[in-house]
Amino acid sequence: MLLIPSIDRIGKVSIYADDTLFYRFYPVADAPRLRVDDAGDPVFLLLSYALSDEDRAAKPDLPAGGGYLSFDTTFELAEAELAAVRDTLKPRVAAEWNRLRNGTPQEQARPGVAGTSEPPAIELATPTWTEGVVSMDAPQSAALIEARVAESEPSLLAGNIASFSMDLTPAGAAFMEQTLLADDSAADETPIQIAYDLRFWARLPPARIHLEVNAERMYKYIEEQFRGRSVAACTGYDYSNTDVDTESLTLSGAVTVQIDTGSGSLPEEVIAELRAYAFDLVKQLVQHSFFSLEGGDDAGATPQRSADGRPVIPPLRRRLVGRRKLVRKQIDQQTMSITLDLEQSSVVPWTIHPRGTMQTLLPGNLAARKRHVRKLRLDDPFFATIETVIQVFGELELLDHVEVELAYEAIDERGNPHATGTVLSFRDTVPQTWRTAVVGGIRDFRWRQRSILAGGRAGAFSEWTVTHSPRVPVSIEAPGMLDIEVVSGAIDYGTLVRSVQVTLAYEDAASGVPREEMVAILDITKPSMIYRRRIDATQTHPVMAKVRFDLHSGDVIENNEWAPVQGRQLVVNQPSEAVLDVSLLPSGNGWADVVAVMVDLEYEDRANAVSIRDTITLKTLGAFATWSVYLRDRARRGYRYRWTASFANGDLLEHGWQDNSGDPVLPIHIQRSGIMVTVVADALEFAECPLTEVTIIHDVPGGASETLVFRDKAPQTWHVEAANGTPVAFRYRVTHFPIGRDPVQLAERHETDPVIVLPAYRAVSAGQLQVQILAPLVDFNATPIVAVDLRYQDPDNDVDLSHSLTMTISEPTASWVVPTRDARVTGFRSRITYFLTDGIEKQGEWAANTIPRIVVPAYRPSA
Repeated sequence: MLLIPSIDRIGKVSIYADDTLFYRFYPVADAPRLRVDDAGDPVFLLLSYALSDEDRAAKPDLPAGGGYLSFDTTFELAEAELAAVRDTLKPRVAAEWNRLRNGTPQEQARPGVAGTSEPPAIELATPTWTEGVVSMDAPQSAALIEARVAESEPSLLAGNIASFSMDLTPAGAAFMEQTLLADDSAADETPIQIAYDLRFWARLPPARIHLEVNAERMYKYIEEQFRGRSVAACTGYDYSNTDVDTESLTLSGAVTVQIDTGSGSLPEEVIAELRAYAFDLVKQLVQHSFFSLEGGDDAGATPQRSADGRPVIPPLRRRLVGRRKLVRKQIDQQTMSITLDLEQSSVVPWTIHPRGTMQTLLPGNLAARKRHVRKLRLDDPFFATIETVIQVFGELELLDHVEVELAYEAIDERGNPHATGTVLSFRDTVPQTWRTAVVGGIRDFRWRQRSILAGGRAGAFSEWTVTHSPRVPVSIEAPGMLDIEVVSGAIDYGTLVRSVQVTLAYEDAASGVPREEMVAILDITKPSMIYRRRIDATQTHPVMAKVRFDLHSGDVIENNEWAPVQGRQLVVNQPSEAVLDVSLLPSGNGWADVVAVMVDLEYEDRANAVSIRDTITLKTLGAFATWSVYLRDRARRGYRYRWTASFANGDLLEHGWQDNSGDPVLPIHIQRSGIMVTVVADALEFAECPLTEVTIIHDVPGGASETLVFRDKAPQTWHVEAANGTPVAFRYRVTHFPIGRDPVQLAERHETDPVIVLPAYRAVSAGQLQVQILAPLVDFNATPIVAVDLRYQDPDNDVDLSHSLTMTISEPTASWVVPTRDARVTGFRSRITYFLTDGIEKQGEWAANTIPRIVVPAYRPSA
């Protein structure tokens, strides 16, 4: 199985190792590319319609718009890249082969070493893709684009092929033609980007990751980030992962990420990648908890949880919305509370986000690009004929053939229906072309596919797909073949489990497939294997499996119940109910002065002659450790612990023996007196304003003060000596020092939380806010006078203005003009009061406004 993180980069290719075979590697490209045909040409076509108004009047069924763009993308390496990868990896494999051949007997017995006289051939494999989305970022303007297929499903087979198309307006066709056929510098501005978001199965290094989100702190952190960026509720906002800074999140106390490397050690770059993976999970869940998609779709559904209460990583289709604008939700402080533990050597869905712009996809040569742009006139056969090229991809050698059925239906100008179609057979990847006449200007057609197994047995047809693309790539996963990878997940082969026996079985009497069982043995030298069986029939139900664990202690854990295998991979984890796992979790704000904390743990089960004593050392807040004990009596989970902390100044802090009933998380809490203030600079931009200063005052009698200077986005902290119970109350004033301008001092703010997010510098230019008040809906016979109170505030520029006006039947409109010191601050508040004919006043509530127009509604008596 693929092991993360990557071990090397060769050109623009990341290289991942295999967890078992030293000569197997998984090369993954940095960016997608256009799919090329057998002649080596990119599969890309821009059609530009050269049609006049007279042409359209003469033939009303001509396609609307001004053109059509269609292309296929793929995410795989070119042959030249594969050759370069093999050449570069040869010395690595040869060196490892020599090391293993001269190593221990266990190393000499490894695959690729035993019985060999020379290094094995390099094996390049494809990751096990589990899901994905491919999207196209292109101009959104209706003046350029009439319709488009902006999102596609990758095939999830080798190549991950996806298809895209756009119907262009005349202006859009001209725009695309100009940019694609311009010289190299102008072509660099081609406004099309292809974004792949893919997941594949990967094994984490031998470490444990503990991730915990403090709901209250996260709520406050996001609120402060919004305020620093001046983002109001229900305001469109471009969310990006950079908004959630890992260091500032940690210092704020919103997120705790701790990594336990066990008895081994990992390079710093590997630990950094594991932390990045953990924080990526946080960012996904933050997006779903605090944002919703602009337009009403919900990107912020409450994170789902599995049966054991752990959060489930959202599917890519729900999660990957970064190329759409998001809207901040009204936030409930208890929206999110997350604790997540990834066990040793866990198998996880790993996400990558390769991107490519059109200028990197198309040939750089202008003459080559011209071959892919075609201008059509009225007499071009394109307008009278549908012509599409169908190509099938997949393991065709395992099938007899593949059938692709195509169907076209339309109604002509006399109301007569027309229908035609065909079925094409494919035994290889050679493309075939289908043509049919266009009726009534309708160019859409349908297609579906099915596989014919060896011996002529036919599988079921897929669902119909409607398209008008000139190319139809068809991806086939060969039926008739059972192909399952059995993988060791969170299993401690070092100290607990000696081996795992996995028995798999499948039968289908109705299809003539007899029962056959296969046993896979997994251990530290062989943590995975492939189960493959040819059944020459469509799989109608899951493969069944049962698992047995042989422990180093001689005990056996066996489950004789068969369970179905979902999908093409079976991940085997050690049974948690038979193991006591205790995570020692450093917490508190006193770890900066700690030299080491020695934690003693004891577990006893006298009835079963079990007595275990261990000592674990903790040194930093960012690391944690896990203590594991096999339970012969699964109901007996209690243990004892004590700890002693030593500090840099020579002090010792002892915590005596305590009994614990079996909590899986044991906090080791080192608390420092006083208040730790964290100042976050994520919102600052230093190109225009290279220096920002903040002066903080502890807002209590005789409170201390401190001035911090920021020249980069690194967060800073200030420790305030204070007695326990001292209120968290601060005043702070921010001063920006922009280039070529006078310093800008913002209004003083008050804070009751130990996290301060600095607001971004905004270049101030004076302006004018002009608000129109209209009352066309008011019934002045019922409410002869309507009063409107208005208030405009800009606290950063010390502006606070109020105004009141009245409206009557003779004056149903009014306006309010406000001079502003910062033209970008346009929000204001309004309140409406109705005066009834009997003299009673009906005053409304203050409402926030961002549009400089108020339409006063008619008065409606409350029920």
